[in-house]
Amino acid sequence: RGLRTSKLQYGPAKLAPKYHFLPQNELLRHVSAIPELKTERLTLSAITEADIPAYNALVLDSDRNRWWGYDDVGEAVLYNFDYRGSAELGCRIDKAYAGNGYGTEAFRCAAEWGLYQVNLSRIVAKCYKENEASYKMLSACMRRNGEDETFFYFEKTV
Repeated sequence: RGLRTSKLQYGPAKLAPKYHFLPQNELLRHVSAIPELKTERLTLSAITEADIPAYNALVLDSDRNRWWGYDDVGEAVLYNFDYRGSAELGCRIDKAYAGNGYGTEAFRCAAEWGLYQVNLSRIVAKCYKENEASYKMLSACMRRNGEDETFFYFEKTV
């Protein structure tokens, strides 16, 4: 009889009061602060209160986010750090700024910072096979290293 007890009694809603959850930027486990990075045309920095309207517009743009997978003038995000010195990099640009090379510039800058300042040994990225713009961006600054039925995979190493 005990084995048939509903698993729902152990669900997250019942466990939540026993734990304290704090959202955290995964990058902050690897660096003391999110840096300001500059390229010839861009400044990459942490999101501020002033950025919220533009960021919300990007997040709510379902056409742009179909490639992103979840909810800005734009963003470049290092995530999925592993214990072998690798991280994944993703980038999206507001459609008003698309097609001007900003994605490639931001992506290249974030990748080089990850490799040479955070001391990662490898940055990986992927794009949906239908996403020609991301394929072009990734091809401009990384080496393609595989594919499956859904994605093209890329890497940049030291």
